[in-house]
Amino acid sequence: MQQTHSHPSSLQMLPKNATIRFKGVIATLGGIGFLPKMPGTFGSAAVALLVMLCVAETAWIVRSVLFGIACVAFLLGLWAVPALEKYWGNDPACVVLDEVVGMSLTLISPLLPFSFGWTVLGFILFRVFDITKPFPISRINARTGAFFVMFDDVIASLYALVVLHGIWLISQLLGFQ
Repeated sequence: MQQTHSHPSSLQMLPKNATIRFKGVIATLGGIGFLPKMPGTFGSAAVALLVMLCVAETAWIVRSVLFGIACVAFLLGLWAVPALEKYWGNDPACVVLDEVVGMSLTLISPLLPFSFGWTVLGFILFRVFDITKPFPISRINARTGAFFVMFDDVIASLYALVVLHGIWLISQLLGFQ
């Protein structure tokens, strides 16, 4: 089944039911998903920015919080997305909670340096894999339902983590810090 990837412009497209509207606010990350261009990139950037605002001495705390954010956001996505897909179609572009999950998981590795540069590189790699959807991400993305909306970003984050670790390992072998 083909994805519709509709891009609703606001919560106004939802019924005036408070619970459904609340699910819309959560899934769009407070409205970030309604940006007309690159809502997924901005959803991912929100996580990267949060990490960049933290100090390196708290890296283990930040990574623990990111893991918690990823878990909670995944569960919230499973709760919110089914109701929203009824109005916005399958995997609507304005739902960016899945990017929060993927970006959070991309940045949790304790092996990688806690720095601006590694955060930006993680952001870029996650977005590349999330947008290009190499196998099996493309297959997962082609499926319908909340689990698949959320899970393709988990796999994109794993791809980004593998590449990040490869770059880190090469940098260590070459003597770069």
